[in-house]
Formats: sequence, structure tokens, C-alpha cells
Amino acid sequence: MEQREQDIWQSLWDHELECPDWGMDNDEQPLFDYRPKLWFSGDRVFDVDPAHVPEDVITALYKLSEGEWENRQGMRNQRICNVTKSVDPDSKLPFEIPDESWHAVIPDEYMQYLIPEDVIKEEDNLIDEMWKARNNSNKKKILAGKRSVRDVKMPDLSKCTKEERHISRGF
Repeated sequence: MEQREQDIWQSLWDHELECPDWGMDNDEQPLFDYRPKLWFSGDRVFDVDPAHVPEDVITALYKLSEGEWENRQGMRNQRICNVTKSVDPDSKLPFEIPDESWHAVIPDEYMQYLIPEDVIKEEDNLIDEMWKARNNSNKKKILAGKRSVRDVKMPDLSKCTKEERHISRGF
């Protein structure tokens, strides 16, 4: 069953689809309300939920994120092309120590939408708890004969949305 679920997750990833309701049993409730987020380098996470953030701010943050992504890719390509360069001549690593010039500079007026680090950590902990509880519940259902590999089905793709994969955490 785990392999079947992993195959479905991989298929969704390959097609850049996000299906938030998939994989949850009818009796399971999320531990918190998911809100859309945009990750920047330096562990900067912004709220991009249209219910809380004006559309022009969301658009501007996405443009900054895309610019940061392009800058990062350019720096990466430059480092790969300059493999003979090194800060320390005795270093075994052929790359320069990367600077952070590719980080997007966020205007002060958008900083009010920055999600505090402790809130992100709390949400991460809640997600971990949710997955642990789900795994324990699945184990009990398997042992009771109430769940099998036939119960693991593809999600309803009409309820899935296209995701922006290059916007990810932890550069």
C-alpha cells in the first residue's frame, strides 16, 4: 500500500499537481487550515492567501520569487562554468563560496505578510503529528482487515490544481 501511495504521489509531482484532499479518509480532519504560502531564500515565508493579502501584493511577491529563482539559477550556472575557481587554493571544493546576492529584496510594505518563523515551525509540527496519526490509524485498519491496497486510488484530478514547483523552501 505504501508503494502504491508513493507511486501516486510521484505521479502528482511529475505532473505538478496539488490535490490537498487526496489521501485523507472521510473521518480525518486536518489539524489546521492550510493557507497558501510563498517561500523565499533565507527561510522567508509569505502569506499569499487572497483572503488576507491584496492581489497586487501577491502578484508582486510572485514576481520577486521568480526573479530570485532566475538569479539563483544564473549563479548556479556561473559556478558550474567556473569549476576551476576556488576561494582557497588548498580547497578540494572547486566552487566559490556562494554569496547571497541572488536573494530577492522584499520591500518593507510587503513585510507585514511575512509569516513568523515560530508559526511555520508550529504548522510543521502539526503536519508531522497529522501524518503520524494517519499512519497509526492506517496500521490499525490494516490489522483489522478494513484497509487494503485496493482502497488506495488516484485522486479526483478535477479537484487538483497546478502548483508552482520552483518556489520551494530552503535554498
